[in-house]
Amino acid sequence: DDAPPSAPSRPTRHNILAACTALVHAAQPGDVFFFQFSGHGSQQPDHSGREEDGYNETVVPCDYQSAGHIVDDELWGSLVGALPSGAKLTALMDCCHAGTGLDLAFSWDMRRQQWTVDDCPSHARGDVQLFSGCLDHQTSSDGDRLGTYQQRTGGAMTGAFIRAFQALSYPTYPEFLARIRSELQARGFQQQPSLSSSQPFEVHDKVLTLTDGIVANLNPRVGKAPGRKRRPMQHMMGGGG
Repeated sequence: DDAPPSAPSRPTRHNILAACTALVHAAQPGDVFFFQFSGHGSQQPDHSGREEDGYNETVVPCDYQSAGHIVDDELWGSLVGALPSGAKLTALMDCCHAGTGLDLAFSWDMRRQQWTVDDCPSHARGDVQLFSGCLDHQTSSDGDRLGTYQQRTGGAMTGAFIRAFQALSYPTYPEFLARIRSELQARGFQQQPSLSSSQPFEVHDKVLTLTDGIVANLNPRVGKAPGRKRRPMQHMMGGGG
């Protein structure tokens, strides 16, 4: 980043969180938002007991060595928990370990074709969907090997998301996710994109648009469930990407 150290556009921890808060500030029913993060992601041990695998997913700001990472709980608080029922956020996270990067309560199981609920869910009022470039234990790749825009820079997930969005007209969410996976596989990428949601909506009755089809809150309880005592699993890969 060539921005001066004090520039608001520099991706510091403070600036990223401030931008997230500003994005959804004073959100009202009927408002729609889009959030994308394309950069470095990692994991850190979770001491709250709320993460099933024992790790928080993080995004890595440019000043992480002095200011630290931004954990998924913080992103949930800044972007997700602040939304009222009737407001919609679509998010794209193109970074390593991004699977549950917004701590949304429901994850789509492509094999079973159903939602699964986190065992310590963070329930929200707003309608939020996250498309992640990989699973929690995976890394995300840089570069688009076929070069949609004749470039080899940028995240593979971002390119696959754009191509899928351009190719499909009003797909269901599982159809869109499957197309993203096909786009990645066709270019030799092994990462598995994922979909998570704040609301367990009926996937066959809702098509993907960035502006319409807002789902009102379906969660009888809102907030974070208490954690449990756990030990981190051994898949942690040590670095981020």
